[in-house]
Parts: sequence; structure tokens; C-alpha cells
Amino acid sequence: EDMLHPNHQATRYVWEVLKETMIDTAHRKTMDEVDEIVRAANHKPRNPHSEAHKQFISKYKEKILNLQERFPAMNFQSELHTLQSI
Repeated sequence: EDMLHPNHQATRYVWEVLKETMIDTAHRKTMDEVDEIVRAANHKPRNPHSEAHKQFISKYKEKILNLQERFPAMNFQSELHTLQSI
């Protein structure tokens, strides 16, 4: 039989419902923090040498350090490397 493959929007919806019902609030908050850092590391700046971008990088390095303090097993080496090389 043919199987239907959900599109990105459907997959995202199912994931959000699953998170809301199966993961407690504190862990969801941490997951959102990690997601924000990953998105920041994947951000492509228009002007990587601007003061605003330097502040952006500093802000996310601080967020990484904060999360690593709370969760020492988390590894953000890839994100730190990406942020530093922008």
C-alpha cells in the first residue's frame, strides 16, 4: 500500500503536540533554548563585521555558557566554532 508522507508543516504540528503532551515545561524551555542557539549559529549575517553582529555573537556565546553551566554534558562546540568563525 502507498504511504502518505507528511509535509514539513504537518510534521512540525505533530512534534509540537507531542512536546506539549509528553515533555514537561522545564524541559520544553531548555529545548527551546537549544533550538534558539542552533538557529543563531546557522544565521547568515549581512554584515559580519558590524557592531550589531558582534553583540549578536556575544549574546549567543553567553547563552551557550549559561546552558553548559546548567547542563555540563551538553556539547555546543560546533555552534561555538560556527559563531566564532562568522
